[in-house]
Amino acid sequence: MDEQVKQKERRKGKKWYKSRTMVFNAVMAGLGALEVSNPGAIPGLGQVLVVALPVVNAVLRAVTSEPVGK
Repeated sequence: MDEQVKQKERRKGKKWYKSRTMVFNAVMAGLGALEVSNPGAIPGLGQVLVVALPVVNAVLRAVTSEPVGK
């Protein structure tokens, strides 16, 4: 495939569900909602969320190579 075509495809972006960052954030939001609605359902979940969310987001953003499309 021609390099210009590849670059054009990359600029379009990928579907949101193919983004590891978006999927991770959706899972974390679900776990956060579980913790809020049923505190202590999973012992230590709140502490894990507080630490894991920013750390994993930073790593995923650092390795991101293409944008999420519309």
